[in-house]
Order: sequence, then structure tokens, then C-alpha cells
Amino acid sequence: MDEIQQDRKIDSLFGFAMELLGYKRRSQGTLYFKFEDEILDERRRRLEDDALSARHLTRIDYSL
Repeated sequence: MDEIQQDRKIDSLFGFAMELLGYKRRSQGTLYFKFEDEILDERRRRLEDDALSARHLTRIDYSL
């Protein structure tokens, strides 16, 4: 679970996004926050893709 701390209160990213945006239903908080100028959801997807690519490259069998 993704968490954020503000004013000594720990909340989930989706709960915090709901509060900030005034939403009544659950929202995907990682779509609304950035880290190092990258939206958290995009960062997660990029890191997962990089990890998947790295695993794929280590499994290539070059034997004939």
C-alpha cells in the first residue's frame, strides 16, 4: 500500500487524493502525485517494465 505522511498523519495516497480533490469515491492516488518530476503511476510502470526487461535479458540462451 502506498502511504503519505502529512502533519503527523499517515494516510493512503488514494485517501489523500480523495480529500484534496473532494472525491466521494476511491481514486487512484498514484495518478495525482509526482516524485522527481515523474507521476508515481508512470514511474511504477517504468520500473516494472525495466525489471521485466532485465529478467528477460538474463534468460536468453545463446547456446547453439
